[in-house]
Amino acid sequence: MKPYAMPNVFELISPYTQQPDSRTCQSACIAQMLGLSSASDVLRIRKELDNMAEPGEEAGSPYLMGRYLKSRVKAYKYNDQASLNDAKRDLDNGYKLIIHTYLTTGHVINLMGYKPNPANGSYSFIVDDPWSEFDFPSWSYPYERTSGDNVQYSAYGIYAAAVVGESKDDAFKIYKHGELDSNRKGMWMHSIKN
Repeated sequence: MKPYAMPNVFELISPYTQQPDSRTCQSACIAQMLGLSSASDVLRIRKELDNMAEPGEEAGSPYLMGRYLKSRVKAYKYNDQASLNDAKRDLDNGYKLIIHTYLTTGHVINLMGYKPNPANGSYSFIVDDPWSEFDFPSWSYPYERTSGDNVQYSAYGIYAAAVVGESKDDAFKIYKHGELDSNRKGMWMHSIKN
């Protein structure tokens, strides 16, 4: 009988992984970076994060997520003061990114690339949002879940939600004002090659 072969830890990143419930965004983002895409993989990772957590630490803690990812990917770095330009630079250098946001009271998404918008001189990020596609003008997710696979999120939205916003309501106010400073620091960003 042939022995069971463990999958190689360093496999390609999955195309998209959706979170099965409202508390597993961090686990779905990690699963995608590890080449996993099933709901059972996401739930297993969430359980492993919960088991690894220090007292008072939650599964979405960037430091816990970093400890989990570091030994499981080819290259990993964490920046707790990243700018949107830092994100674009890492994407240009072949990294995929996990960022922490205030799209909700706390939500984690993957940045897979970016796309310039020559019409207005701005740009959008290509996002894999494990919950669904976010609607920035209403600062909410649609009532009915749709796919968050390969969606475009404006630099203005990511700036408000991940760089300067200090809560969901604060991020929405910043977005409505149309603020954007691509050099401003403040985003929690995991950069991964796998």
